Amino acid sequence: VDIAPDSRISGNYYPAVHEFSLYADFPSLRWKHYLHEGLAINLASDDSTAKLETASRMFEAGSRIKLENLNLEAYAVRDEFGYNLNWDNKGSDRLNLGNMSGQADFQYRGKHTIPRIMLRMDPGEVIIRDTSWQLAASEVIIDSSEFRFDDFRVSHEKQILEIEGIISENPEEKLNLSFSNLNLAQFNDALNGMQLSGIINGSSTVSGIYEN
Repeated sequence: VDIAPDSRISGNYYPAVHEFSLYADFPSLRWKHYLHEGLAINLASDDSTAKLETASRMFEAGSRIKLENLNLEAYAVRDEFGYNLNWDNKGSDRLNLGNMSGQADFQYRGKHTIPRIMLRMDPGEVIIRDTSWQLAASEVIIDSSEFRFDDFRVSHEKQILEIEGIISENPEEKLNLSFSNLNLAQFNDALNGMQLSGIINGSSTVSGIYEN
């Protein structure tokens, strides 16, 4: 971890009332190929709730992902978690921004050491290079080695990607993917030298991945 000079970290802990607070300010913070510039962190918690707020002037992950004015608000109340994530590359030649939010419930059951996690994603939007992608409300349930996708849908005008079904150790369970008018060339910027072209329509089914 590389921490810039003039970084500040402060906090308080009150054991009698189980309250904890932390504030951090980093001109820059790098870990491996992840870089934050102008990162501020606020964390506050007591015996039942926790709230986290972070703001980063710029976040980079390698050479292909750059998000500006990145903000995260998250909370945890007992067995529930919620988040709101947004960014806006205001100075870019092409519009890049996003707004995503959702909640998660952790369900502990008897002898199971790992909780069942229900992830609910709210409707959202991600704009990549002036192209707006709409995220539909959806749900993902994680239960040990099982992943259930309900109503996952990403769309831009007539381009649609849908995911529905289950990934599990049961080879009879299936994950269904549906593509409609999906332009493959728009993914080239995210690929390392690979160039795709064409429009894809159709569907695909995935099963038995734990066996393969």
